[in-house]
Amino acid sequence: MNAADAPRFMQLLAETLAAYGKPLPEPAMSRAWLANLEPYPLRTVAAAMQAYRDENGEFAPVPAGIAKRCKLKRLCAAEDRGQRRRRR
Repeated sequence: MNAADAPRFMQLLAETLAAYGKPLPEPAMSRAWLANLEPYPLRTVAAAMQAYRDENGEFAPVPAGIAKRCKLKRLCAAEDRGQRRRRR
């Protein structure tokens, strides 16, 4: 993500946390969310948030948990690309 993605991300975070009855975090924690997820495209972060909501109805997500999902998604995508190349 980049600075231009921050408003959309904050909206996504607000929607996700609202599903758990939680408000947006304080500014310092919001910065932690952005810092943890900076290496990933916004669409990957959005997919990770959706997957979290689909699988975890009890507890609100934390930055490291969503970052872990993004990293796994990135690794799976890279593996899929590698398999497609080998098939050609």
